[in-house]
Amino acid sequence: MKWMFGNSGSILDISNFDFRNVVDGEHIFCSANCSINKIYSPKNLTRQIPLPMYNVDDIWYKPDGTEITELPQNLDYSIIISRNDIPTISLSYIKANKTKTTYECGEILNIDDLKVRFFDTDGTIKEVTDFITNKDNIDMSTLGEKELKITYNGLDAAIKIIVIQATVSEDILL
Repeated sequence: MKWMFGNSGSILDISNFDFRNVVDGEHIFCSANCSINKIYSPKNLTRQIPLPMYNVDDIWYKPDGTEITELPQNLDYSIIISRNDIPTISLSYIKANKTKTTYECGEILNIDDLKVRFFDTDGTIKEVTDFITNKDNIDMSTLGEKELKITYNGLDAAIKIIVIQATVSEDILL
């Protein structure tokens, strides 16, 4: 889970999580000492998980203005929901995450671990696979910082890739 804190309260981003096999999700929200105002919902949720209510007049909204009392269920994508305010995204954007970002000099840049999410103005968040990258144009034979550029639907994101000196195994030294 990823927590983000701002002036207007906290944001809970669980959009990367596949809740298909979650048995008990009742305790994913913090206690009354914190105040979640926005949630990027999980995908494939099949259980009823009530949304946190910090005040008796709290109302949770989906992007279409529908009032809800539980995390959205049976979606193969995520949506943004917010407390006491209809969530809006003024411009679409993408976010990219990559597990491995440090490579040894000469190593092949692998993007199998690259995850790209598209945040649409209708409040949906979908993982996409039909993105393009500049992977083939990155020189992995020189040391230093490189930029992996990701493009989807005319939108761009970037991930810093670091190429370090290759380590020499003691087994090789005779």
